Amino acid sequence: MRVLSLAALALMVLTAPAIAQAPSDDIVVHGAAARQEIERILREDNLNTDRMTPREVADTMAAIARGRAPEDFWSAYQTHVQAWQRYAEAVEQTPGQGPQGESTFGAEGAAGEAQTAIQTTFAEVERIALRYGARLPAAPVDVRNIA
Repeated sequence: MRVLSLAALALMVLTAPAIAQAPSDDIVVHGAAARQEIERILREDNLNTDRMTPREVADTMAAIARGRAPEDFWSAYQTHVQAWQRYAEAVEQTPGQGPQGESTFGAEGAAGEAQTAIQTTFAEVERIALRYGARLPAAPVDVRNIA
């Protein structure tokens, strides 16, 4: 009986490293998938907001699919989308705005607060993306504005 117990203990000790390695391999796979999904979302989100109305930006962002993005990233991204939606609503409710809502940038009130929220929420999106090792896309360049 004692030999059987020692054999069982030896078997557990010998297989323990293989068992311990399995979760870390799984984490690497999930980490790579999470990074790829985050990068996909950020590429789709990489809009030239100077050439779009705030409503077009908000609607385009809201249509981006979650895929297999991790919950913490997706939650932060949805908060960022909501900030754009609030900004679009504020611009639409402010008389005398240009098509892109130019005169409200940096303005006081609902539009100004929404713009601050856009910046704050995107900083959080970036922070989480970098934590997953995601590469951030370069900002779009409008070549028509280059002298």
